[in-house]
Amino acid sequence: MPAPRRAARTLTLSLANVAAYETFDAAQPFESRLITHNLNRVWSSAWLDGNEDSVELRRAREMRPAVAEAEHILDIHSTSQDVVPFWVYPAYERNAAVASALPVKPAAAPPRRYKLLRTHVIQHEICAFTRPAIGFETFAEGELIATDGPLEIRALCDGCTIFMPARQAQVPIDHFDGQGAFENLPRDGRCVADYWF
Repeated sequence: MPAPRRAARTLTLSLANVAAYETFDAAQPFESRLITHNLNRVWSSAWLDGNEDSVELRRAREMRPAVAEAEHILDIHSTSQDVVPFWVYPAYERNAAVASALPVKPAAAPPRRYKLLRTHVIQHEICAFTRPAIGFETFAEGELIATDGPLEIRALCDGCTIFMPARQAQVPIDHFDGQGAFENLPRDGRCVADYWF
């Protein structure tokens, strides 16, 4: 008996933030991450149905129908450091099944799964790791990972692994009109790290 045929499906490929990509300069590679908004952060109804406008919001609104119909979305990113490839996905078993089904190079280490325990957003201009960090460094429970101004960031468990460590504070960018009053213009949602990481 022949195997049952799978239902036809559509594969959609898209370069998402084209406008930012077109500004790429090899001498300043991290400055082309966005034009106005971080495209990864504008997918809520509040953003998409709101009144704000930007290159990224227009692009997200264009992509919205395809995203809404997708069974799976594979959002491929580069990283600021040369680390082993990794997946980030919500803890749903269907996501794990897709990730586990992809082939792994024979010489590669077996895949590991991590649980996100905490996201730390840098709060102070002076933040330092206790040792060089590019990502995937591990720490013992309670070990000091970094200091953020007066704050100590310590490992929450044995084998605590850090991902994508940034060194720029999430300090909001304020804009001024420069016309003498020096009053803040509305914030556009960008932080220092949006420019540099």
